[in-house]
Amino acid sequence: MSKNEIATLNASLNKEAEIYKELKKQPDWWQRLLSVKGVYVEIRKDDIVDVYYEGGRMAELKIKNEKITATCHPKYLGMDVPTGSNLKYVDCLEVLKNNPCFITKSIQANYSQKEGKDDEDISEKKIQGDMICRQNPLFLDSEFAHRYEIGKRQTIRFDLVTIKSNQLIFIELKRIKDNRMLNMEDDEPEILKQMDKYQKFIKVNKDKLLDYYKTLYEIKSSLKLPVPECEIKKLSVCEVPHLIIIDTYKSLGGRRKARIARMKEILDKSPFSYTIEKLITYEMRQQKQQELFRKSITNKGFKYILDDSERDRNLYNWQDKGSVQRVKDYFKENKIKWWNCYFDAPKGQEPDGLNITRHLVSSQLACINHLFFIKHDKDAVLSIINGIKDMPVKFKDVMNIPCDKGSDNYIAFEVVASKDYLHEKDLKRGEFCTSVDAFVYALDENNERWLVPIEWKYTETYKRDDKSIESDPKKGFGNESKGKTRLSRYCNTNGDNLIGNSKQLKSLPDYKHSIYFQEPFYQLMRQTLWAECICNNKEEKVLPAEHFVHIHVCPKENKELLDKWYAEVTNMPSMEEAWREMLSDQSLYHLVDPKELLRPIAKSYPELYNYLQERYWQ
Repeated sequence: MSKNEIATLNASLNKEAEIYKELKKQPDWWQRLLSVKGVYVEIRKDDIVDVYYEGGRMAELKIKNEKITATCHPKYLGMDVPTGSNLKYVDCLEVLKNNPCFITKSIQANYSQKEGKDDEDISEKKIQGDMICRQNPLFLDSEFAHRYEIGKRQTIRFDLVTIKSNQLIFIELKRIKDNRMLNMEDDEPEILKQMDKYQKFIKVNKDKLLDYYKTLYEIKSSLKLPVPECEIKKLSVCEVPHLIIIDTYKSLGGRRKARIARMKEILDKSPFSYTIEKLITYEMRQQKQQELFRKSITNKGFKYILDDSERDRNLYNWQDKGSVQRVKDYFKENKIKWWNCYFDAPKGQEPDGLNITRHLVSSQLACINHLFFIKHDKDAVLSIINGIKDMPVKFKDVMNIPCDKGSDNYIAFEVVASKDYLHEKDLKRGEFCTSVDAFVYALDENNERWLVPIEWKYTETYKRDDKSIESDPKKGFGNESKGKTRLSRYCNTNGDNLIGNSKQLKSLPDYKHSIYFQEPFYQLMRQTLWAECICNNKEEKVLPAEHFVHIHVCPKENKELLDKWYAEVTNMPSMEEAWREMLSDQSLYHLVDPKELLRPIAKSYPELYNYLQERYWQ
């Protein structure tokens, strides 16, 4: 044996193994597990099936005594593991079957999000898991491990394996902040040595890797797991590994620019390929989209901020002065405040909410642009609400909304209640109280009236912000004054206890620190109570109704909002699942993508539909 001889691939797979036969039956627990967002499956040598979440291994599945077994790290079941102890994986099958979210929550706390959740410190393994789940079926495998040299313990590990143009490509994944990308001495960084080992291993094991992954491809396909497209008979191996560098920087100063430039200089001279991919959120993509949109309508302004004199261009059909004026008049006549930001006021002053915002990434303007220009058209509005899937009833009519001035108001905006049902004192449209972004007043086939409040989200995301303990800065640190007021308003057990007496919202033993006081659920809670209180009040004169259905509009691409796990307040892995867990009647809440919402009017309003497509939906 020569010195430093590359190990020969020793990995076998049996397509007829019992574990695959059992999983091909698609048992209910297996289907439920695969439906959990963020969960994915990898096939390992010797026919082990590994289940992952955010790059952490949830469970290792095997066949023992003709039955499926599942084991996981004891930490993921909440067990203490003393430092230096002999680690043994523990049985987790029942938890996996009945409460998989317990394990996913533990993985986040102990592994994937241990060092950081939202900022530049996001872990490499979370990035890896997100890439696999969001780009399915781009990747065939992840975390492939094998001994590197004969007689040595050193292991080689490919982060990702993909197929492109019928070629297997082995990928190393690194964050841009990883110290192995550059070193203090500015000589050959560790990543070059790592990639060189990968390339040597691939060349030595090219044929064996091809056979292994052909079999793995067939197994995954037979289990109905996602696989990349390829012509399996034409599959070959790319001998050059590929490096993906994830740019997590949110801002670029001089040092960071120099670091990236030096990194590129070194990698450009290397024999392998690389790409630098920006870790882009939906908000960042929309900022770029709105920047391009701004360039199409004006050369003024900065990025996605319009020039002060061109605020009107934030509206659809801005060339039509009459159309723009109708929007302005609507806000003025109904005493509605515009959402404003820092850029909407002279330096050193606070924005007054009297003018259209200059900010192109505004959810209020997104709502207005989607719905205002059809609000006079009864048939269009009716088609939209009837087009929402699984609505509790079919509506036969939409009625003029009496809280707005004038007639033919079949959609209203920034609507507040006629009475202070929620103990909020100031009932001003667009500020300081519970309001709904848009509102429809409908009649069903039994002539019963329905409130249809619409909450509109665009690029919003939320960090942990407990509204039940928020302090008033004017009263000193830690006073929790605002939090106490909110608890008193919505769940005062010595008063009307709005949440506790709600038929739609589920009661909790303690509301402090609960899901009801964490955004985005805090808004949804208040809007639910808003609608429910109006329906329950037999003396309501402005919007009397027997029923309500809550519509929540959010772009399905906003994964940072929709797919976030709000771990401090729920065990459910997504926003929708977390909120539905708090609702008694599931038919009274509907999450809708804005493009799907507007689809019924695509032919009757082609210019508006195309505008929305170009500006928001690309």
